[in-house]
Amino acid sequence: MHDAREFGPLQAPEASKEPTKYGSAQLATSSPVSISGPYLVAISTAAFALASVLLKMDVTSSGSNFPTTEIGLVRSIVSLAVATMALCGRHDERLSLVLRPSGLQVLRGIMDCASFNCFYFACTQLPVGVATVIMFTNPFWAGILARLVLKEAYGLWQFGATALAVGGVLLTVWPQVSNDGTVELSNTGIVFAALASLFQACQYVTGRAALESGLSYLQVSITSSVVGILLSIPLIVFCKQQHIVDQEFVPLLDWNLSVWCVTMAIACAATTAQLTLLMGQESVGALKTSMLRTLDIPMAMLWAYLLLGEVPYALEVIGASIVIAAVFLQTLAM
Repeated sequence: MHDAREFGPLQAPEASKEPTKYGSAQLATSSPVSISGPYLVAISTAAFALASVLLKMDVTSSGSNFPTTEIGLVRSIVSLAVATMALCGRHDERLSLVLRPSGLQVLRGIMDCASFNCFYFACTQLPVGVATVIMFTNPFWAGILARLVLKEAYGLWQFGATALAVGGVLLTVWPQVSNDGTVELSNTGIVFAALASLFQACQYVTGRAALESGLSYLQVSITSSVVGILLSIPLIVFCKQQHIVDQEFVPLLDWNLSVWCVTMAIACAATTAQLTLLMGQESVGALKTSMLRTLDIPMAMLWAYLLLGEVPYALEVIGASIVIAAVFLQTLAM
């Protein structure tokens, strides 16, 4: 039987402590918002695309790119602060569920941190277009994992819409990666982009499972942020010790005004993306979430035009239109 929330606005049900599918009794709550799940995921996509474009504008005084590992740490800190304040302001949820996180919460945080860092490292090794197209093959992984773990439907309709969306992504990025039909690619970059795609699909599935277990989006977000902080610190230390290019730690006192403004803007956009994604996943399955997130391609094109003055190629516009059509078809099935 389908959850009624899939076909209308999200509602805030009564708190429940009944045993759930994924573990012992938890405090079951839902986000008290009136925006339906697909729209929340679309907002998340727009915010994620904005953060991706802002990364190109985040440069140090020497003109080098600001380290993405450090951006990831700031993102996790801001997300933790916002979600904690929001949770403490609500009377129907308990902070104790965050202080004693479930394995699903922790696993979702690990997948989130791994996906973010792998993707942006891949962007330093590959053309951004190549890294993006590999990243957004994740609907295939998400569909398979959602079928195996969450028992979500994955029939011919879902497969066809997924294939159409991925085809649109390929067409969109082709002008960026083609160079007389050839392009030299880094094997390391390809591996990290593929890992980012797989981790992102795992993030969708574990996030959905955690929400189905009775946890709210704020509780899952807080745990993910804490895990992100705990993983980002040793990652930054490792990059510093290994002198990895573009990942050298920049002390706080060395941040200029531009770095402060752009980094905080990225953190705020990423926080918005995470919270709205989890809110939407309370009524949207993992496969449908990954499909909606392929809208990142046209969204990124729009932000790049508005902020960087980059005019898309004709093939990019056609590919983006195909992605939107695929998402529309998938949404009709929801």
